[in-house]
Amino acid sequence: MEWKPPSGELRVCGIQAGLFSRDAMANRQELLELCRTIEPGSCDLIVTPEASNLYYHYDLISQLKGGEEEEYLEPFRKLAGEHGCHILVGSLMVRDGEHLRNRSHLLAPDGTTAGTYDKMHLIRLFSEPEYFTPGHDPLTAEINGWKVGIALCYDLRFAELFLNYALAGCHLQVLPSCWPDVRVEHWYHLHLARAQETQCYFIGVNHGGTDNNGRTYRMSIVADPDSVVLAKLPEPAPGIMRVTLQPEVLVRQKEMYDLLAGRGPFPM
Repeated sequence: MEWKPPSGELRVCGIQAGLFSRDAMANRQELLELCRTIEPGSCDLIVTPEASNLYYHYDLISQLKGGEEEEYLEPFRKLAGEHGCHILVGSLMVRDGEHLRNRSHLLAPDGTTAGTYDKMHLIRLFSEPEYFTPGHDPLTAEINGWKVGIALCYDLRFAELFLNYALAGCHLQVLPSCWPDVRVEHWYHLHLARAQETQCYFIGVNHGGTDNNGRTYRMSIVADPDSVVLAKLPEPAPGIMRVTLQPEVLVRQKEMYDLLAGRGPFPM
């Protein structure tokens, strides 16, 4: 498809939070308190981490009932309306019929669900293939004239997903995550590579803190299409990463060279 730049800037807030409680409502409350420090009208897109409800407590995840996630989402739907913005609830562990899914929910400014994304690449190191069923469908969304591609955590290692998002005309790619600090160098440098090779803005929103087993998380990050880091949260602690994305940066990259001209689509 013909690539077109967005018409204006996009203001994004990434919520880095340590959501390790076995109580989904406690995790929800922590997220809501951070979100409520964002001034209404000051942001177009709020992004929360992967596994925002039950972390990787598989004994609790296995007991989930279909539709149970709606209670968790309800105040975020209201918040989207109050702030007049989209909210990407990074992911919730959900029951979908006979299957468990690691699922992102994109909420529109009117509080409705604009789209969902089921994690496509499941990571063995977190035992995901033993519990979850992978998704098969990418998700793009239009947010204030910006085309946004959505993925989750371990998806980062599979370049073809993001290259196909770029071919579909995306300007921004967003990656809610639960990426351990032991592999933070992989996380950091893969963000820069994905931004450069897709010529998109790239945002990763991670947990921030240390779980009860001593596993630490940090380094939410924003990279521009030239692999310049615009913002990051390098400490293992909660915080809000704010950035305003500019369309002219995308235009300059395309004018220098188009890395995807004559290439793709890329087999998944």
